[in-house]
Amino acid sequence: MTDCDRDPPAGLGPRGSALWSDLTAEFELDLDVAQIAIELCRAVDVAEALASVLAEQGYTTGGSRGQTRVHPAVAELRATGLLIARLTKELDLPEDEPVDKATSMRTDAARKAANARWDMDRMRSRGRAAA
Repeated sequence: MTDCDRDPPAGLGPRGSALWSDLTAEFELDLDVAQIAIELCRAVDVAEALASVLAEQGYTTGGSRGQTRVHPAVAELRATGLLIARLTKELDLPEDEPVDKATSMRTDAARKAANARWDMDRMRSRGRAAA
C-alpha cells in the first residue's frame, strides 16, 4: 500500500479510523487483506453505535402490546460481535492485533497458532526466494 492508502477510508467513524490507522501502521496490507480490514473497521463503528443506543435506551423496550422485550439492538450487537470475530480471524495477523480486548475475541492459543502459520509461510517463501 502507498502512504495515501494508509489514510482511513471515507465514512469510517473515530473508532474505525483509529483501528485502520493502527492496522496500517503495524502491517503492510495487500488489496484483499485491506478490504477485510475496511469491513472490520466498519463493523467496529457499527458495534460502537449499537452500544451507544443500548446505553441510552436500555436493553429492554416495550413490545406492540406493552410487554417488555429485549431491545432489537441487543441481537444486532451480538451479530456484529460475531462478524468482528470472523473478520479478525480472516485477517490472520502475524502478531497481536491492534484490536482492543473488547473487540478481539481471539484466544491466546489461536494467536499462537496464527503466528506459527505465518512463521511457516515466511520460512517457505524465503526458501523459494533463495532457489
